[in-house]
Amino acid sequence: IDELKDLFSGGVALSVNDGVETDVLAKGHGLQRCIVFSLLRTLIETERTQQNDEAHQPHSIILGIEEPELYIHPQLSKLFYDVMRAFGKTDQILYSTHSPLFIDAFNYQEVALVSKPNATDGTKAKTAAAGIFTDLDDRKVFKGLSRFNPSVNELFFANKVLVVEGTEDLVAVTATLVKLGEITNRAEEIGWTILIAGGKPAIPFFQRVMNAFSIPYSILHDLDINSSTPPQDIETHKKIDDSIAELASSRPVHIFPHKLESTLGLTHHLKDQYKASQFFAEPDNINEDLEGIVKSVFTQIIASE
Repeated sequence: IDELKDLFSGGVALSVNDGVETDVLAKGHGLQRCIVFSLLRTLIETERTQQNDEAHQPHSIILGIEEPELYIHPQLSKLFYDVMRAFGKTDQILYSTHSPLFIDAFNYQEVALVSKPNATDGTKAKTAAAGIFTDLDDRKVFKGLSRFNPSVNELFFANKVLVVEGTEDLVAVTATLVKLGEITNRAEEIGWTILIAGGKPAIPFFQRVMNAFSIPYSILHDLDINSSTPPQDIETHKKIDDSIAELASSRPVHIFPHKLESTLGLTHHLKDQYKASQFFAEPDNINEDLEGIVKSVFTQIIASE
């Protein structure tokens, strides 16, 4: 069809055969939304073709979508996010979302954090200036974390964030809160989100984003230094620790004296989330030292700037 707009301007009924052929309006919301997105993509591609024609004057497109994640399968959501990003390279797209699949912390300059603190102040939109990573060498690491692990993008939706190094720390803190009777299953019950940074060196990346958006947070990381630590490693860890402390400013930073395992009195490392889950499934494995550290994390009030 040469003129797609002409087709739809005359009125069109769409039917879909997914085993039973019926009007698209009789199908589920997910299928309806998929078709809408497909039509939008076709419209965009048609507009592109026309703009490449010398007979047409190029013009910009502004596309607005409210909550593109609704009724969409998670796998399709990822693909549709890629389609929107491709569209945004040449034109503008504005959308609201409650899904971390449609947010990328690395592209923080594209995000507006919208909230309504109270009825008097009304709705506020918080953005961040570009350039918060310009002086860092490992930006590719953070880019990979935010792109391939959507859970790290939950920081934009959190009330308060506790940043930890790895999955073992998440399991340990959660299990300790359960033992202390503070939660039943997860930290969100008490208004916290636990964010896995993927190692101590990555923590400053997340701090910079949260600082830029005034997101309240606290840090919990290993000291990684004891009497047997080589001098060169001590210097490396101190450099990272100093960076974390400087970025945190007045925000609380909590530290395991050496590592989580040594706090528990263990001589071996909790290798992964599965091993950690097995270990912390037994409440008696959680000692007073770990309880004390977790209590200190969640009893301090973190005020947003």
